[in-house]
Amino acid sequence: MSRTTRIAAAVAAVLAFTLLATSFATRSAYADDLPYRAFGPGLKTGQVVEAFKGATSVGKTTVDGTGNWLLDIPAAKATNGDKITFAIDGVAANESITFQSGQFSTPPGLKLTVAAGATPTPVPTSTPAPAQTGPGTFAAKPVFAASGVAQVVFNGGTVQQLQKAATDSGAKGVWAQNAAGAFIVFIPGAPDFVNAAFNTAFANGFTVPTSISLTQ
Repeated sequence: MSRTTRIAAAVAAVLAFTLLATSFATRSAYADDLPYRAFGPGLKTGQVVEAFKGATSVGKTTVDGTGNWLLDIPAAKATNGDKITFAIDGVAANESITFQSGQFSTPPGLKLTVAAGATPTPVPTSTPAPAQTGPGTFAAKPVFAASGVAQVVFNGGTVQQLQKAATDSGAKGVWAQNAAGAFIVFIPGAPDFVNAAFNTAFANGFTVPTSISLTQ
């Protein structure tokens, strides 16, 4: 092997290592940017649900006309492992969650109660209707990191096909970016209101290969 060939090989190896390291760093940062989606049923229309990390508010939302609430807690306001508590109209709720980027409440949702107690009523779920057809597959088998997040490319298809591919891979949540660049999640088995934003954003399905984050 000539000296020039050895130099070229060494440069190629350094570049490959740099690209690989950058890829892992980018994936880690991408996963850590995902919010935590908290949601639940059974409250009164107009009540305000607020989330706290310690004494600091990390977000609030108003209960809708069917008694459901939904709140995305930004990764910028909490760190993985943080305890998040809730209040209903300023009264501390009995329940709490542990923040984990990209995770969400377990369907049918977090049933918040206060000292007086409340009996939430679960909301029935349904499967979105098919729209844009496509292969409905991932470009490669998802590999989940220790954080529970896998970055994949969906080859195109309907939300229903994406849901099946994700469920078959062992994922419990599907994150994608809408036209504005915001992360939104589809949670198989969750009440309709939880997935409404995702179904609206991708009502026509995915016409081109799309980057997707899966969470376990």
